[in-house]
This record gives sequence, structure tokens and C-alpha cells, in this order.
Amino acid sequence: MNKMQNIKYKNTRLFTLILGAFLLLGVQTTKAQKNSELLEQADSLFEAKKYTQSLEHYHRLFTEEGVYTPQMLLKMAYIHEGLGDYSQALFYLNNYYVKTSDETALRKMEALAEKHKLSGYQFTDTDLFLSYYNKYVSEITFAALAFCLLLLAFIFYQRKKNNPVVFPAVGLGVALILLAFMINGTEQVEKGIIANGTAYLMTAPSSGSGVVDIVTNGHRVSILGKEDVWYKIIWDGGQAYIRQNQLLEL
Repeated sequence: MNKMQNIKYKNTRLFTLILGAFLLLGVQTTKAQKNSELLEQADSLFEAKKYTQSLEHYHRLFTEEGVYTPQMLLKMAYIHEGLGDYSQALFYLNNYYVKTSDETALRKMEALAEKHKLSGYQFTDTDLFLSYYNKYVSEITFAALAFCLLLLAFIFYQRKKNNPVVFPAVGLGVALILLAFMINGTEQVEKGIIANGTAYLMTAPSSGSGVVDIVTNGHRVSILGKEDVWYKIIWDGGQAYIRQNQLLEL
């Protein structure tokens, strides 16, 4: 009797898991369809030059659903620039550039920064290289790993034939070091854009600390870390703290 009960329990549990999986899949599919419809509505409104209405849909997709396309980011940047909100325009342009490595976006950011006298938008050849690398990091890492495996197989083959393997072994060691560096050593420094019209930069993560500077929105800064509701950033060659709600993290 106990055996039959165990079988029934297992069958019921399996049925419940399968049913739950199908329900979850159905919810995700429905959600994806709704997001797709919302994006189509937003694009239609944008084409009709109803920019503020389309921005509401785009903003909902980006902030609430985490759904966006590169073209959607460009459109959001265009709308915000038209509204005079250049910090948000720069925020979406920066996100677009990270996803596409489109140098046109770089030049646009530099032009906006120069026009509004903003700091933090000086891009170097190293920035360009890292942006391309981070875009294709998965493919590059996979190719490097495949090369290491082929080299390892070659070493085993040479050892089986009693041939010297010193140089292939050294090559494998160098390749593994480079692979480890690619995985761990090329992360870009986190950036953020000051969002508020007037932001106070403090000497410590406290409202009662000294004021380093009072800055306008739009400046792009490097983020060193976070303490409670404060970001630690680099400003004017030194360090400062800014409240979390005054910085758009990229």
C-alpha cells in the first residue's frame, strides 16, 4: 500500500512540475507578446512625431521590463535631447554605444559634451578597443579556449610519439595566461552620469561631510565603489561621494 502511495505521490509531483513549467512558459510568452506590442505602439507614435507619448512606452519597456533595442535607445536619446534633457540623452547614447560600438554615437556624445561644457567624455583608442572587445568577448574567449584545447591535444600526441614538447608546453602556458587575462583583466571601469541639475559632491558618504564641489547634470564620472546610498567617484583628479539618486549608472 505504501509503495502504491509513493508511486501516486511521485506521479502527482511530476505532473505538478510539468504543469508549472507550461504555465511559466505561457506567462513568459504572453509577456513577450505584450512587450512586442508595446514596442510597436511606441515606434508608431514616434513615426507620427508624438514623441512624448512614445517616450512613455519606451521608458516603461526600459525601466520596468528591461526590454530594449539599439534603435529604441537612439530614439530615446533623440527625444530627450529635443526636450533639453541632455543628461538623459547622453545616458541612452552611452547605452547604445556599449551595445553597438557605433562610433557615430561616440562623436555625438563628444559634441553634446563640448556644447554643454561637460567632462568625462574624452574617448581614447583604448576605449574604442575595449568597447569592441567587450562586444565580442564571448566569441574571442571561445576561440582562445578552442586554441588551448587543440594545443593540449597536440602536446599529448607529441608525447605519445616521444617527441619533445617543451615549446608547445610553453606556448600552452602563455595561451592560458592570456586567456585568464582576457576573462579577468579587461573589465571596463563602471561609469555614471550625473542626473540632477544641481548635485553636491561630498568628501565622505554623509550629508554632514564637507562639500567638494557643486556640479550640474550631464557630467560622466568613473565609479570606484558604493557605500550605502552613496557612490564613490573620481572627480577633478580626486575622489568624492555622490548620492545614488543623483547618478545614472551606466
